[in-house]
Amino acid sequence: MQSALIESVGQLLQQAASELVLPRFRLLRTEDISEKSPGEIVTVVDRAVEAMLIPALTALRPGSRVVGEEGVSDDPALLDGLDQGEVWVVDPIDGTSNFVHGREDFGIMVALLRDGEAVMAWIQFPLTGSIAIAERGGGAYFDGERLQLAARDPQRPTMLRGIVKTSFMPEPMRSTIDARAEQHVQQRVAGTQSACGDYVLSARGQLDFSLYWRMLPWDHAPGTLLLTEAGGHVARHDAGAYRASDGGKGLLVARSREIWEQAHRLLL
Repeated sequence: MQSALIESVGQLLQQAASELVLPRFRLLRTEDISEKSPGEIVTVVDRAVEAMLIPALTALRPGSRVVGEEGVSDDPALLDGLDQGEVWVVDPIDGTSNFVHGREDFGIMVALLRDGEAVMAWIQFPLTGSIAIAERGGGAYFDGERLQLAARDPQRPTMLRGIVKTSFMPEPMRSTIDARAEQHVQQRVAGTQSACGDYVLSARGQLDFSLYWRMLPWDHAPGTLLLTEAGGHVARHDAGAYRASDGGKGLLVARSREIWEQAHRLLL
């Protein structure tokens, strides 16, 4: 791994957590929370973390730029050219709803894209200080421990255990997939209400698969790199390769290609 950059970004996320996130956890005022679009909330902490990370990350890689969730909310044109050069993709608080309601599952997510492909990723959990990191070709780690997935847990039945997120899907797709999941998924896990939590569970072998509809780059670029470097498989619903810069809808991730194909056959 390029340990210097991995370490520098990790320290930066720890600083953001300690200085900006933790002091406001369970202490937000009503005026600190707003709705940026129907059903989508943002806090002053989301904006503060993103504002801190923009100059700090670009300083680490001269010539790079930052595409953050909150910046795109204000200016969607920032997504243009995501496949050109080095781009930092930032989710300043992934799981904002959890953060607002005092629940513990939220994190800061960052990925470095090079010509549209994620080459490094960080998922930091402010409350515990834990961090997951990955580098393309260099492996995935959680708190310094290498993550390596087995194709299937021999103690688990052949039916699948996973997350099926259909809330943003159009009908009749939503109802069809819900019905198939009811029939074929042994345990449909509710998920963590955050991509950061879902992906770390997956990369640590606690889920067989996760099915998503929305493919916002800050939600999936860090986690998909973490999962694939741990040995998992990621592809779009049509089995096409996933690239963080491509946009579109429909993503299926799994602990192995074998399980990806099983989940795809049963659900899609």
